[in-house]
Amino acid sequence: MAKKHHIFLIAFLCLGLSFNALSQQSNWLKISIPKTGIYKLTAKDISAKGFKIKDIDPSKVEFLSSEGNELPQIKGFNIDNSLTQIPTLFSGNKGKLGNKDYFLFYAEGSYENKENLNTHHYDKNNYVFVNLNGSARKEIEKHNTTSVNSEELTEVKYKHRFEVERYNLVNSGREWFGDFISSEYFQNLPIEGKSKNSPIQLRIRLVSTASSLNNMKLFAQNEAVGEIPLAISLYNRNDPYDRYNRVGNVVEKEFEINTESDKLNLRFELEKSQRSSDGAYLDWYEIEYAKKANFYNDQLLGTVNVKPGNTYTLNISGSGQVWDISNSLNPKVLDSNNPSFVASKESTSLSFFTEKNALTSPSIEKVEIADPNLKVVPDLLIVSPRAFYKAAESLAQYRRTSDSLNAQVVTVEDIYNYYSGGKMDPTAIRDFVKNTWNNDPAKLKYLLLFGDANFDFKNNRELSYIDNNYFIPAYQSRESLEPIYSFSSDDYFGFLENGMGEWPEGTSINNSYISSTDTTHKLNIGIGRLPIRNLVEAYDIVNKIINYETSKSTLGPWRNKITFVADDGDFNRHLRDAEQFSDQLKVLKSNLNIDKLYLDAFPQNATDLGFRSPDAAKALDNSIEQGTLIVNFNGHGSENGWTDEKLLTLDQIFRWKNKNRLPIFFTATCEYGRYDNPSKVSGAELSLLNKNNGAIALLTTTRPVFSSTNFRINKAFYEELENPENRRLGDIIKNTKNKSIAGVINRNFALLGDPALKIPKPERKVFVTQINGKSDSAVIFQQQKATFKGEVSDENFSGKIHGRFYDQVSNIETLGEASSKTAYEAYSNVLFEGITDVTSGKYEFEFYVPKNTITGEKTGTAYFYAVNADSTQEFVGKYEGYSILKSVETINQDQEGPIVSINTDNKATLSFIINDESGINLSTTGQRTAISLTINDTLTYELKNYYQALNGFKNGRIDFPLPLLGSGQHTIQLKLRDVYNNETLESFLLMNASEKLALSQELAFPNPASDIITFRFQHNKIGEDLEMYLKLFDFNGRVIASDNRQCYICDPIVEIGMNLEPYQLLNGAYFYQIVTSNLNSGETSKTGGKIIFWK
Repeated sequence: MAKKHHIFLIAFLCLGLSFNALSQQSNWLKISIPKTGIYKLTAKDISAKGFKIKDIDPSKVEFLSSEGNELPQIKGFNIDNSLTQIPTLFSGNKGKLGNKDYFLFYAEGSYENKENLNTHHYDKNNYVFVNLNGSARKEIEKHNTTSVNSEELTEVKYKHRFEVERYNLVNSGREWFGDFISSEYFQNLPIEGKSKNSPIQLRIRLVSTASSLNNMKLFAQNEAVGEIPLAISLYNRNDPYDRYNRVGNVVEKEFEINTESDKLNLRFELEKSQRSSDGAYLDWYEIEYAKKANFYNDQLLGTVNVKPGNTYTLNISGSGQVWDISNSLNPKVLDSNNPSFVASKESTSLSFFTEKNALTSPSIEKVEIADPNLKVVPDLLIVSPRAFYKAAESLAQYRRTSDSLNAQVVTVEDIYNYYSGGKMDPTAIRDFVKNTWNNDPAKLKYLLLFGDANFDFKNNRELSYIDNNYFIPAYQSRESLEPIYSFSSDDYFGFLENGMGEWPEGTSINNSYISSTDTTHKLNIGIGRLPIRNLVEAYDIVNKIINYETSKSTLGPWRNKITFVADDGDFNRHLRDAEQFSDQLKVLKSNLNIDKLYLDAFPQNATDLGFRSPDAAKALDNSIEQGTLIVNFNGHGSENGWTDEKLLTLDQIFRWKNKNRLPIFFTATCEYGRYDNPSKVSGAELSLLNKNNGAIALLTTTRPVFSSTNFRINKAFYEELENPENRRLGDIIKNTKNKSIAGVINRNFALLGDPALKIPKPERKVFVTQINGKSDSAVIFQQQKATFKGEVSDENFSGKIHGRFYDQVSNIETLGEASSKTAYEAYSNVLFEGITDVTSGKYEFEFYVPKNTITGEKTGTAYFYAVNADSTQEFVGKYEGYSILKSVETINQDQEGPIVSINTDNKATLSFIINDESGINLSTTGQRTAISLTINDTLTYELKNYYQALNGFKNGRIDFPLPLLGSGQHTIQLKLRDVYNNETLESFLLMNASEKLALSQELAFPNPASDIITFRFQHNKIGEDLEMYLKLFDFNGRVIASDNRQCYICDPIVEIGMNLEPYQLLNGAYFYQIVTSNLNSGETSKTGGKIIFWK
């Protein structure tokens, strides 16, 4: 066995030798092979690519290719996908290439499996590589046979499949289907050279979407041939439950047709249904019959059944060549005068062609070939399209120089050329990663896919704005008809153990899906993806990651906070899940400050578009803008946002201003993170690709999911988050998914982000040593001074410490809008929040406890965050257990409210300087707001979370991002109280200089659009009256649609919705213009852009 093993390795190296040696040069051509046959490459073709043909020696021109099959998903230790040199027939003179010279060669098209003619799922072409300066061209061999005792062959078995890939019924999975048949459908096929009295075998594969039992009738030559029973589908896209049923069921049927006509006329007939979706999609049909062995206008590819070792002679007439193509990578030519051969196996494949019908490639490229295999195994492997290489390399360089990680970038084009013969194939990427991992399994930890994905691998929809060269494919399931069980996943690239990769899926029986229970496929590395589509986005996200990890401006107590967001309804399931995760963190003794935002705790308003909760949406926006390390959402959602009440929308994501406080999102909801549909930008993609704001990473769902599996992976996530060994996001995602395997269901969770991203998890601690001078007593009193003394776990530490001290836990009852009322506990009332100095590891907080606090048996909790003077060390801490009691006697000598002054030097921020002898009251117990800001008597904001005490409790500051205000005078009112509830109401006048009407941040979404589209822009005339005139133009400048709108006392952002369906637009690009007029001043401004309509 050892000998064989060594021989195999030598063979492997030899097969790759030609390819590797040539990779040092640029004398390469890449020829697309869209169909199987004999191809011609002429000297003119070579010259057209910029090569001087007089310098080319045809004896050194090497042709290399691979079979057209998809790569097998299961792999052992050794992976050999090397190209093989294929033989050619040269017509011309020796020594140098002449103008009329050419090469003939045989090449296969692309197939999933050529034995059954199944279409290749990922690429429309196979490829042949031509090295113009190789070692030695391989000449095609001749069959050296004599016709003695040979058997005569006069016909071949001819098989041809007709398949059009046009529709993917759930926009998921790797199967595509052709025309939809709802009544009558016709197909006319040429039948050339059929042997007399030979029947035609017709095989048909349909996908039935019939809602009731029905039969599709088949006619050939206007005569009934038979019927195809259509299986029932229970799918209904308009039903909230049935839309998750199986979309269709596969039906296959075979017929025998007898005809001597040279055309086969087929007619499919189905009784018309009142339901437009009733019918069937034609997947493919194929014909097979005996065909006379001869030369035709088109090449003939056929097979003959023979006995190995016997000699056969073809009885043919006419001028042409016959090649034995049984071995596709080593064909042989038959003697033109005596076309005989000795059969090597039971079935021999033959190609009949003439010089005139030799095929020409539709695409010949000059390419550079590079060996993607790395000499040193990196920690982080980045796979990028060549177009984004420089941006990917800048991230790799940052990891190498500033992060102690060996990071390497490899282009996906080089991987395809080396591992899959130039064809797009996700398995080529997996094989490359596995080869790298095999060399040092302990070293390679992370894989970053540096590009977006497209479920339409081959652009079957023929979208003009799609360039698949900018995409890195995701694995698509075989299942393509189940809305729930069809999936897309990057996990496939992390199955690196020997024998892994087949990844079993479930099966559908009578419209009931039996899910796979496979638990063997576990990730060996952490995988993430940055779904970028252009070079600008690529550099933006790299800068965003570097800023997140290195900027001192990102430091702050927000890095020690987590926000749980829960949908209403479903018998409070989402709230209960969030509560369990919150309790889980407590059990794990997490220092994270838990914030709860449950939709049913906020009032909802009935609108024409359904119920809305503006208070909940505002609370979510505030939480994100003020900063939170993690946002965890459980509930219903879609690509466009969260919850039926629109708790989160794409518009909100655009408005966020949180550059230095970027959260990691965990979204356990349907499809929010879908990244493989270029026709639509999901909320997750928008959050991540927002240049400065939004999110830094998302663990999110790419398809519909179940709440039960959501809970399992969510629970595993927090176990791994609190594991001190997990310092990077890739470690967390790998272990989380391996802990929560549920067949293939949880594979719909993806990491959109850099797996090498370091999560802020300070290990240094903050401790409380004394409360009110006592180390053995934890009691503070209403309206009296409280003193907390403590230390950090470094006696040499000097810097600043932030403290937030909570009242006792509050019992909050939901409103019962969509389910029964339920209660939960939360720390919602703040006693004091401020910053003080740490000197030699010691700190002290002093403050007066507010009058309106909760007193009882429960206790309060304080959270601490400290950073040293040069912002290189972070410390966190949590103290639980201090009691809050009523004062026995209280002498209140403070009868004055806080003193407030305003600073408007920064136009983007409202800054208030606040002073009070007793400190500011941040508690909302017994009152709706603690600190409120009102603008122009209309807009009101709660500012308690923006207040910061500075070096003691007497002085503080509020910095609030100023909303966009129109020109002119504005009234600002600030209302706040001190801890004794002495109230201050201060009013200020703010003057905004008059500016010309200006429009900005214009956006059309979704773009591309198929029906409804929204045009959005921002303006600087808030509160004034505007009129908008929208025009839509075609490429010739013709106005094809228009609309006129007005708004009074306008908000800063204006949206104009338009239904494009009535205009019967053709697929393609259009331009829009929005002319906006100020109805008060008469001034105008305009903006515009480009949209794509595609349906």
